[in-house]
Amino acid sequence: MTMIHPFKQSIFCTLAFYSILLCKSIDTIPNVVDTVTEGPIGRKEQEVGHITHYDQLRERALQNYGIVTATIADDLGLRTNEVTRFYQDGRLLRMGYGVYRLADYAPTRLSHYAAAIALVGEGSFLWGKSALALCDLMPHTPGTVFVATKRRVRRTLPSWVEVHKAHRSDVCVEFGHIPCQQPVDALATIADSLTTEQLEHLTHACMESDILRDEQRKQILERLGYSRNEE
Repeated sequence: MTMIHPFKQSIFCTLAFYSILLCKSIDTIPNVVDTVTEGPIGRKEQEVGHITHYDQLRERALQNYGIVTATIADDLGLRTNEVTRFYQDGRLLRMGYGVYRLADYAPTRLSHYAAAIALVGEGSFLWGKSALALCDLMPHTPGTVFVATKRRVRRTLPSWVEVHKAHRSDVCVEFGHIPCQQPVDALATIADSLTTEQLEHLTHACMESDILRDEQRKQILERLGYSRNEE
């Protein structure tokens, strides 16, 4: 039987000991890696369990009709240059100051309204015809979106967003998580400009609506009756 020299045996034991320590160290490394993502900026994008910052931003945007704002990005801990990179590499489309839409999200009337609200800023809501269109009481038109706010808007807005001064008495409600003027107030705002045909359409749409509460429906029908009598 071949005998191992004591010195060599000591070396083998030492190597085996450090091999065990190395395996344990690898097992305890957290699942966080930095990978270089191709893009104009060439910045490292952190992945946490294979979920990137863009994945997190996209998930939030899908809850908001594909719309992303600087505030949402900040809440997620994203830096401004990260959002800029997503825009530059084509994953986001710029709607206006601090507002973007997912490039692969097919725009809808609701994403159009959500973008208008985001562009005007916190505390704004759909107003007049746009509020009624949100509630399916008037046909949606792809043109101007009417938005009201109590704040002074200093930023430059796209031509398709028209801002009105909100009054203290204005009541704001939500349909599909989009804030809008209370339907009966929206009707009162534009009643004088509606034709008899439009008023009849509103009456029918109100009676058929499945998103209005009974009290809201009653208020609108009473207002419509008043408007017809005035004519």
